[in-house]
Amino acid sequence: MIARAVHERRALASVIGVPQASLEAARALARWAGAIGEPHLAIAAWEGCAALDDAPSSWLGLADAALAAGDARRAFEAAARACAHPAATRADRDRAALASARACLCGGLDEDARAWLRTLSRETEPEVARMAGVIEEALGRRR
Repeated sequence: MIARAVHERRALASVIGVPQASLEAARALARWAGAIGEPHLAIAAWEGCAALDDAPSSWLGLADAALAAGDARRAFEAAARACAHPAATRADRDRAALASARACLCGGLDEDARAWLRTLSRETEPEVARMAGVIEEALGRRR
């Protein structure tokens, strides 16, 4: 049953019957862990959320937590999962591109970071645009 759900890309939570309130509680725990400066706990919580609901928002939460923990590889992989997800919106893809750019910046891959920033849509959210500007400034200082 679980293998079929994975193959069909259905959320594990729907297969095993996890109530929506429990998923929301798990997401709240993940956000709380990140907010209090516990990135490794946040990573564990976001990994659980992603395993249960396979939603772009869970993968993006995992990418942010991994960046906070200094794990650029894990952040990049989570951002890629969010970006490639069939349910990803333009805003999700922009946030994933920003997380990918941040991961590349952490890894010293400046040209890759610039390439990710160029993929942002013109109508991106203000916070994403602000962070993209911060990254561009950092890249400019490295030249």
